[in-house]
Amino acid sequence: MNHQEIEHRNQVLRGYFAGRDWDQNGEYGLKRTLVLNSDRLLPDYPYVIENEWEVEPGQAHKGRGDLVFTDGAGHFAVVEVKWLNRIGSGGNRKGRQERVRVKRHLVRKQALHYAQVYAVSKLEAGVIDDLNAVAAFVFTNDHDYPYFLFRESASLQITTVSDLPEQIPPAPPEPVAALNH
Repeated sequence: MNHQEIEHRNQVLRGYFAGRDWDQNGEYGLKRTLVLNSDRLLPDYPYVIENEWEVEPGQAHKGRGDLVFTDGAGHFAVVEVKWLNRIGSGGNRKGRQERVRVKRHLVRKQALHYAQVYAVSKLEAGVIDDLNAVAAFVFTNDHDYPYFLFRESASLQITTVSDLPEQIPPAPPEPVAALNH
């Protein structure tokens, strides 16, 4: 993908998210917030190039990634976005907390898997020459900014989510809540 195509995709996707403000479901709202404020929330990756991409082209049933950003120089951020319903209906508080914990674990695992698949596809296409050029991020309503997940560089193996520390970077200058007003 050349720089002209990157800029075109970025322009189209940002226009889509800017113009589609009526869809207020949780996950879409988070994606929209991230795309429209990525200059502050994901500043190392100024271009959004993928939205709802098929993890395996032509195989939508095998998963769709949420967003991919790039710096335009061969580095990519695969971002999985998930709305975690902490209030929920039915069940007791402990049961709801457990469901959120499980969903949080699954979205991390999904982000790592999707980043691995994306990295391998870019490596095979000759777009990148190092798997570390693709980073995995998660963006949920638990935090006001996306957070990075670690990846081993020695092989295609990705650390398991249970081995991951809760790495939370310092808060950005403006929290997401302030960006929405």
